[in-house]
Amino acid sequence: MLVSLLLVATLVVAPGLRSPEQAAADAEPPSPSLVTATVERRAVVEPAIVRGRVIVGTSVKVVPPIGATGDASVVTAVLAKKGQIIKEGKVLLELSGSPVFAMVWRFPSYRDISAGMSGPDVREMQTTLRRLGYRPGTRGVFDAQTQKSLVRFYEDRGYEAPRAEMKAEASPSGQASVAPETVAAVKPEVMLPKSSVVVLARSTHRVTKVAVKVGTRLTDPDRALFELDGAASGITAVATKTQSASVVEGQVGEAYDDLTGEIREVTVVAIGQEPVTDADGNSGFPIRLNFVGEPLNAPNRSLKITLTNSSEAREVLAVPVTAVFSKPDGTTFVTLAQDGKVKVDIAVKVGRIAGGWAEIVKTAPSGRLQPGTHVVVGLDRTVRP
Repeated sequence: MLVSLLLVATLVVAPGLRSPEQAAADAEPPSPSLVTATVERRAVVEPAIVRGRVIVGTSVKVVPPIGATGDASVVTAVLAKKGQIIKEGKVLLELSGSPVFAMVWRFPSYRDISAGMSGPDVREMQTTLRRLGYRPGTRGVFDAQTQKSLVRFYEDRGYEAPRAEMKAEASPSGQASVAPETVAAVKPEVMLPKSSVVVLARSTHRVTKVAVKVGTRLTDPDRALFELDGAASGITAVATKTQSASVVEGQVGEAYDDLTGEIREVTVVAIGQEPVTDADGNSGFPIRLNFVGEPLNAPNRSLKITLTNSSEAREVLAVPVTAVFSKPDGTTFVTLAQDGKVKVDIAVKVGRIAGGWAEIVKTAPSGRLQPGTHVVVGLDRTVRP
């Protein structure tokens, strides 16, 4: 019985017993394990970070003509489309079924022009008709020849020219000088309502926004109908001399709004050659950028602009900087690894270093480093065999 107990105790305790030599060996640090990385072909660049501000683009706003607003003024058709080039004489829209034309005048139409009238507005109308290929009168009088030209102008656009209502005039004795039945028999003379003329600055514009739709009731005379020749919102930034020397037109980057955390892609469209000082007191060379797609809604707010130097963005053979080692004589090398073991040292010449990567310009022997090759970047001593 005693022998059995001693045997069991020996089996239980023996595994926990270590010789002094074994204890010392166990106390040694673990055998180091290689930490490797892969050679890549990539752009080795240091991004340029600048500050910029959004510049809101401008546009020409087209508001309703004089006399074209009111409870009965309803948009019944919109003929000008976004992106369309509009020229003088085009029908922009219909208000309550009546056309509204684009005309290049020096001032807004301020009255309904009807037969027999004269004045600068009649002259502007005649000039427009003449530019569009018609042959109106030339004396600034809305005569019969001008009326014929206006009728043709309307008909060529698919409309019937509006006509003024004729009224019987009273004689000094109080009697009508023209009998009512005579007035009814005479066809009213053609007219150009002031509400049918939208005045433009020049003969050609591009529609960048349509601000109304069919069914819109025009009650506000300041409400925009369209926006023309709108310039997209952009960004102005200031870069240092070193940064601007490496920035090129067409370069792509990111704009970051510190307030909202939103990010938008941007592209460089212009680089100034003369130094400036911006509103924030930053001195350097001006850079103009446009948004690629939807702009940030951050008017005049400071943004962080990150630009990758596109002039240096060609892909090169590169390794992590931690894979490059130096010898006492100043030469540099990388160590190849295979199956977790050191294979061979390769002498290298390093070019640009940026973003934690080093460009490999030259190797000796050549051709030993290729994309996918494993190189040693360090040792991990926490792994036990």
